[in-house]
Amino acid sequence: MALPHTVEVLAPVFGVIALGAVLRKTGFVSAEALKAMRALCYWVGLPCVLFLALASRGFSAEAGQTLLVVVAGMAACIVVCYIGAATVRMPWGQVGAFVHTGYRGNLAFVGLAVIASAYPSGASGESEAQATAALVLGPMVILYNVIAVTVLKIGRERFSAAALGSIVRAILTNPLVIACALGGALSAMGWKLPAVVDKTVGLVGRFAMPLALVCVGGALVSTPIRGRLAWSLLAGAIKVSVGPVAGYLVAMRLGLGGQQLAVAMILLACPTAIASYVLTE
Repeated sequence: MALPHTVEVLAPVFGVIALGAVLRKTGFVSAEALKAMRALCYWVGLPCVLFLALASRGFSAEAGQTLLVVVAGMAACIVVCYIGAATVRMPWGQVGAFVHTGYRGNLAFVGLAVIASAYPSGASGESEAQATAALVLGPMVILYNVIAVTVLKIGRERFSAAALGSIVRAILTNPLVIACALGGALSAMGWKLPAVVDKTVGLVGRFAMPLALVCVGGALVSTPIRGRLAWSLLAGAIKVSVGPVAGYLVAMRLGLGGQQLAVAMILLACPTAIASYVLTE
């Protein structure tokens, strides 16, 4: 991707994030309104995007390869984070939060938006790249939640049957997972959405991307920075460097290229999700 095109793709994304930050900082959007907007994206907008992607296309071999690359990059981040924590002699009670920050990317709120900007929808609907990203997101949400609760509980030495139950509940009640399951079931049964329903769900899903970026901007100026900033920066650096490099090596091994490779690299390069702060707390 040439530099001018990269700027053309990222400038609108950062512009909308900056707008969200300004709206929240000036008080034009209150904390309560931002929370409601985030809930609207999380419970309605993004599930519509994922449901439609799976219902209309199903899980493809290309999406499976892309998922494998993203999982490999995430696994590399986790390993390097544990090595980094041992190297700096980090207290065990803080290792879980460090690892969580170092592998969990903001795929839904940032990744999908960047891919939509790089590969915009056409007259016939979302692009192939957008569909692939949406198909990858569902399984990644499950993995993120399972690994998050595991590393955080182990780090605090409180892993138990109750913790396992919280993992299962988090997965079963996650709207993104539910949307993927419903869309996948519809596709597996060979059912087609009525045109009116298809267009309605697609229309609802379209507001998710810009609104999600506004929420990211608002959260950036609302979320407090606590603890050791150096460790946070180290985890963030691991997230945006180790993941893409490891993923790229796996992608080359699999022979991926074109939009498949671009989607995997964008998802792996996504910054740490704001949800990491909430779960760590």
